[in-house]
Amino acid sequence: MKRWIPTLMTAASLVAILSLACAAEPPAQKPDGAARQNGGANGAPQQGGPATQDGGNGAEAGGIRWLTSWEQARRQAEQQRMPIFIHFTTDWCSWCRKIEQETYPTPVAQAALSGYVPVRLNCTDTESPEGQKCVELLKEFGGSGYPYLVMVTPDKVVLDAISGYVPAEPLAMALDRAKGLYQEWLEFQQWSQTVDRSGYEYAYRSMEINARLGRTDQAAEAARQVLKLDPENRQGHKAAAALALLRQAQTATTTQPATTQQADQMTKWAEVIRTDDPKNEKGVLQHLLVMETLTSLRAFTMSEDPDQRQALLDEAAQSLDELQKVGNLPEQQQVLWAYLGQFRAMLGQKDQAMQAINNAIQAAPQSQLAGQLKAMLDAINQQ
Repeated sequence: MKRWIPTLMTAASLVAILSLACAAEPPAQKPDGAARQNGGANGAPQQGGPATQDGGNGAEAGGIRWLTSWEQARRQAEQQRMPIFIHFTTDWCSWCRKIEQETYPTPVAQAALSGYVPVRLNCTDTESPEGQKCVELLKEFGGSGYPYLVMVTPDKVVLDAISGYVPAEPLAMALDRAKGLYQEWLEFQQWSQTVDRSGYEYAYRSMEINARLGRTDQAAEAARQVLKLDPENRQGHKAAAALALLRQAQTATTTQPATTQQADQMTKWAEVIRTDDPKNEKGVLQHLLVMETLTSLRAFTMSEDPDQRQALLDEAAQSLDELQKVGNLPEQQQVLWAYLGQFRAMLGQKDQAMQAINNAIQAAPQSQLAGQLKAMLDAINQQ
């Protein structure tokens, strides 16, 4: 049985290290010249202004009429029953200007944004009360740099978030997905007013919606109720509950090493999933395999021991092989295979790297990433 040993690196950290997406500029960075004082990339003039608490009628940027106040956006979203799209920016953020100039003006992005209340919060002046509140809100929603794009409900439930530059089509996909989650959240809240909140059905649906929203603590709390109210697993949701508890435990170990007790508990939940959903018929095993692959890849980025690094890549490949056989998560499989291929190439394992990249392309051949992977494959082949 594979022992669950989490590392200190989050999935977001792994993405940043691999640089498969443009990194966001850190909030600690200060304007250091005229280009940043007067504009973004190439000294382009800035549009919009600093975040305020009660805002005006908004500002134009990228063809979008933005509000400039969180409170104003929240009130409008509540009245219109719409999700909120927040663009956190600064005057000196060049990637923010790139999004405003290249992403937002496109028809696909504007169509996807039409179902949102858009608010653009400028966190440049961190010494002012308004700027400090802007940075506090950025951190509250999980951000650490600029640009940071986040889709939230009026009551601050995060639906999705993107750190760094993003082209129009991936942004539109994220916006559409978040919009669907928002409708699910509204329906759940309305339904929850009509049922017994101490019952099994409420516990299970609460676990499911909170897990989909990435609210690990709330999902885990509901999962404990699911296990408590159905100890014999007659409803068949033990694996899903174990996954929610495993995710909470993994999240708890992203800032400090796991204790032996925590590692044992995570190994236990992983074994419950494999026992209760051995062929992924409930759709739970595939998520465990994704987590196991990420764990191995994160550990690879932190290890300096050659033998251990090789073993970690082999473990990741084993999990991905199993995921390829039983899973139905093509986009996640593609990204994970791509990571593995890049790491294999770093170690000079040309044939294994090319096989991993080929697997990544085959996982989602019509995706935007597939084209980039073909170019990566050609580059590896020429080495």
